[in-house]
Amino acid sequence: MRNHFSYWKGSQSVLAILFLLLGTQTSYWAQSNATVAIKNQVWQQKNLSTRVFRNGDSIPLAKSKDEWREAEMSKTPMCCYLEGDSTLNTEMGLLYNWYAVNDERGLAPEGFRIPSIADFQVLLNQFDDNESACIRLKAASWTTDISALTGFNALPTGFRFYKGMYDSKGVITGFWAKESSANDISALNFMLTATCMIQEPIGPAVKGSGFSVRCIK
Repeated sequence: MRNHFSYWKGSQSVLAILFLLLGTQTSYWAQSNATVAIKNQVWQQKNLSTRVFRNGDSIPLAKSKDEWREAEMSKTPMCCYLEGDSTLNTEMGLLYNWYAVNDERGLAPEGFRIPSIADFQVLLNQFDDNESACIRLKAASWTTDISALTGFNALPTGFRFYKGMYDSKGVITGFWAKESSANDISALNFMLTATCMIQEPIGPAVKGSGFSVRCIK
């Protein structure tokens, strides 16, 4: 009887460890795939927050400025919590460098893809002008004009410099596109600002910088 009891206790311990590991992996996958249709496009309603590529490989998480800076130097995929605060992940998602965005293992969840500059341009063209688009693509918590919001729910995450410093939380948000820019060190992204007075919301950023990712179907 004692041996059976010891075996059962041991089995319980093994099961507990397995459930813990599975729970950890599930949290890495934790990603809201709720969508919003804006005219003829279907977008995620939240920023990407996954810690794994589509094939199951983990995406390295930078825990220091040095790790983030070294990833830029080595052109290594990397993600980070906004301002290093994991509690912001659920609401605002993670920041990724472009090497994670462009990795062949796939950053976008199944059924989604990383948007192109053409996708962002189509999104912009659905509004009267860039200022109107900026206002209507924001989350209700980031604007005083909630009369015509689209449900895209852009939040002012700010960004991370390639050298490791965070900047502009509450002021801007940027979303990576899949394309590289004309030179080797920068890629293209889509930008929204607090004032919505930006004339050209699509522009280059250093590939080792950290920006949000919003996927499209």
